[in-house]
Amino acid sequence: MKNFGLYCITDNRNNPISIIKIWIKLGVPMIQFRNKEMDNKEFADMAWEIRKLTWGTKSKFIINDRIEIAKDVDADGLHLGQEDLKNIDYDLKNLRKYLLGQNTRLGKEKIIGLSSHSFDQAKETAKLEPDYLSIGPFFTTPTKPTYTPIGFTTVKKVVEEIKNIPIVTIGGINSKNLKEVLKTGIKNVAMVREVNENID
Repeated sequence: MKNFGLYCITDNRNNPISIIKIWIKLGVPMIQFRNKEMDNKEFADMAWEIRKLTWGTKSKFIINDRIEIAKDVDADGLHLGQEDLKNIDYDLKNLRKYLLGQNTRLGKEKIIGLSSHSFDQAKETAKLEPDYLSIGPFFTTPTKPTYTPIGFTTVKKVVEEIKNIPIVTIGGINSKNLKEVLKTGIKNVAMVREVNENID
């Protein structure tokens, strides 16, 4: 997988459709549907709506955490955190096959992204051969209130050490600090608050 640049992630609002339509219109390459408050039924219904919007566009549709829903809606991929990895019984190669289900479309292998929260964890997680690796939080963020920010040094080190897959950084990144963040050499940046609260 090549570097993709901007990665937009939904917040916990009940209906992110209007925001996602803007992202698609702008050509955002990666869109992740993440909502920690919705039950599976609500999440699945919304995922179908987003799938219909993203189908045939340049925007890849990624589901956060919920493997079965990612499979059911034929999402382009799945993002898993460290806790999620403990709950799956197969390696990522087999997980990609599972997500395809009965789908016979060629050239549509699924994307799997994984989170990491330190340099050592990033190195270990990269060995699983995800399609991209997230490292964060870069700054303090309410999305991950219990995590210690990793900052410039760690992100720069990860970028320099892990060359075979795209590295994404996330956590408190906005238009005001983006220029400084990019000085680490990072090519891909994920945003939540900045692209949800400042785009309506």
